Amino acid sequence: YLRSLTPVQSPHLNRDGTLTASAERGKALFERSGCVSCHTGPNFTDLKMHPSTNSDVTWENRDMKTATLVEVWRTAPYGYNGKFATLREAVEHSQGAGKLNGRQLDDLTDYVASIGGEGEYYGVEQLLSDNKGKQEINYLESGAVLHSISIRKQLASAVPAALRISLHRAAGTVIASEDITLEPMAAGDVANVSFKMTLPEDLAAGDYLLVRVAGGGNQLASDWKVVY
Repeated sequence: YLRSLTPVQSPHLNRDGTLTASAERGKALFERSGCVSCHTGPNFTDLKMHPSTNSDVTWENRDMKTATLVEVWRTAPYGYNGKFATLREAVEHSQGAGKLNGRQLDDLTDYVASIGGEGEYYGVEQLLSDNKGKQEINYLESGAVLHSISIRKQLASAVPAALRISLHRAAGTVIASEDITLEPMAAGDVANVSFKMTLPEDLAAGDYLLVRVAGGGNQLASDWKVVY
């Protein structure tokens, strides 16, 4: 049932459903500042636990799961204890925002406030791996075997689609890649696609896995990235 729910389009978008100029600049900052490393996939979360950025010295100062950003424009107040009344405050105190100036923070806030019904045909939900019997979700580890990826069909389309799963060095050099043709899916369907890719033992900081969905000569979803 939860997978069937469709996000509401954000009122912060242009009337035709596109990003405003400010939100477009914010989207570039979102990717360049590293926000996308944790807020990734169609739900804008890697489903992992991370150290809290909250400086309060209380028992709550512990690891927190990455929060989704879908429809975050309608979920004030923000922070685990609601300490930020506005989305702008929450963005300003987020990881990666420390070096941004006031206008850049405004642009980033405009983009985050625009996240909702994004209108993409597919979304990557999660990557599963195995390392000596230990199962991991959306995580790269030296020597691990990637074996399954979940893809969600978000909008109806008859265009045949394919996945390209590629492992890259931090500089962009491709280490390994896998091309997989997706079976026909209806909007709302989730497919668990099996494959096998063994990660090298010499993975280094910044190496990353990239997943692209394309078909009919067009990209059908935003690139999805997991960084080592």
